[in-house]
Amino acid sequence: MYNIFKASKEIVIIVFFIFVWEIITRIVYNITLAQRNRPPHNHLRNQKSRLKMKQKLKEIDDNLKINSLTLNELRIERESHKYGIENLERGYLETYRRVLLQTDNTVSQVVMRIIIL
Repeated sequence: MYNIFKASKEIVIIVFFIFVWEIITRIVYNITLAQRNRPPHNHLRNQKSRLKMKQKLKEIDDNLKINSLTLNELRIERESHKYGIENLERGYLETYRRVLLQTDNTVSQVVMRIIIL
């Protein structure tokens, strides 16, 4: 009777340690899995979103420049019907000169400015 009780006590202790070991390994596994699937750090996400925002703003700015150029051309065409063809050509040159003054200075633009002026 004594040996059966002692053996069952040892079995209960072994089962208890196996149970504790399983809990510890599952916790460690879940922690490593969570770290593996974690999104990148917050400052990297902010940097990416800032770059996307800059690209969108640049696209909007480019579209505005194009739209302002086309609006100027339409205005010049409307005025050309009033004043004649000579003023139309002068108006196109004037519009192009204004667009060049608004954009950045590159070598070709500086040369075009000199030619126009």
